[in-house]
Amino acid sequence: INIRPKLVLDNRQSNKKIKIVKFKEEAYRILGICSSSTPSHATKIFIDYAKNIFLNIENTQST
Repeated sequence: INIRPKLVLDNRQSNKKIKIVKFKEEAYRILGICSSSTPSHATKIFIDYAKNIFLNIENTQST
């Protein structure tokens, strides 16, 4: 499955940094995989993985 949250695309176009917490919350909302304040372990792993990919892209672009 190829999932690219809109937030990531918007951020790359505007060249602005996003706070990790905001990215995580927005990713939950956009993907629709978290309906409560206590997401499953698998959901947390997925979001952390996506966040790390995003951070690696940001770090690569800033160097």
